[in-house]
Amino acid sequence: MYQYKENLNLLKIRLSELVGDVTTKNLFSGFGFFKDKLMFGLFLNDVLYLKAKDELANYIVKELGGASCLARTNETYLSLSHYYRLPADIIRDDEKLKKITLMCIKQAKQYHLEQQILKKTY
Repeated sequence: MYQYKENLNLLKIRLSELVGDVTTKNLFSGFGFFKDKLMFGLFLNDVLYLKAKDELANYIVKELGGASCLARTNETYLSLSHYYRLPADIIRDDEKLKKITLMCIKQAKQYHLEQQILKKTY
């Protein structure tokens, strides 16, 4: 467990250096990564998954070689739709990781704004 927390902390520091202040929060079976109070990533089983939808999700899978999140829990599988694991070469490359992380944060902000507008409309 200690190594897991250490890896989480190192990733938090690294992402903060790349995209600005990032926070983490303990969730159901992992940790969420947040920027400006919006969740953009998930750290589960020592793996970073980024949240993406639509064209961005297709880009992560088809262009970058990412894979959707599928977690095994007590002999069952949990699919966390909209979360994608990046290939190791992207994770190791600061510029590539920064670019895709900023894209995911931008999409999360846009989605949040759209939801706020919908709430005010109805």
